[in-house]
Amino acid sequence: MENESSSVELCPGVALEMPLQLTVEGIGTFKSLLIGAEHGRYLIVKMPHVPDLASKLYQKNHVIVRYLHAGRVFGFRATLIGAIKEPVRLFVLSYPESIESHNTRKNERFDCLIPASIHAEALPEEKGVKGFVNDMSMGGCRFQAKANSCSDLGKLSVGETINLSFRFLGEEAWQTLVMELRSLVVDNKQVMMGLSIKTGIETEPQRKAMAFIREIITSLQE
Repeated sequence: MENESSSVELCPGVALEMPLQLTVEGIGTFKSLLIGAEHGRYLIVKMPHVPDLASKLYQKNHVIVRYLHAGRVFGFRATLIGAIKEPVRLFVLSYPESIESHNTRKNERFDCLIPASIHAEALPEEKGVKGFVNDMSMGGCRFQAKANSCSDLGKLSVGETINLSFRFLGEEAWQTLVMELRSLVVDNKQVMMGLSIKTGIETEPQRKAMAFIREIITSLQE
């Protein structure tokens, strides 16, 4: 996917105390946080705790700033215009003129709302836990269910095998995919699961479901 550019004001995910990665020309790459900004003039970021770093810095150092948001890496170039050592260690950077981004996901995701249910050995429900898929790609999807739909959902472990059944609107037949649980977030209201399609599964239901997803995603890309 080609890189895209946008102004800082419109860039998604920019917020105070946002984790950053700073690459300072001739010195190295460090973790940091965004502390503040004045639009069009400067950014203030936390100075990494690196021995003798302040003594190696000089004004006009070129800095590359990167951060991750929603599966995309955003980055921009800036210049060091000042350093504050006391009472806190901060960098003052020039305000970027543009921001570049690229997608870090192997497969592009598409928003959707598809009725679905999951089955796993750790879940006692014979009929499965009902919910819906709210995004999908050729590599996986995100499944969402109400937290009260099954008290055992929080007991699932990353890496566990999940059977995902789903049905597109207008279709009578349910498709089933063998998935792997990659992430799990549980709160008082809902459960969110990141699922990846298990490789090496050569069964007819798996091939049929994959072909069905490929057909739907191809139509969305047109």
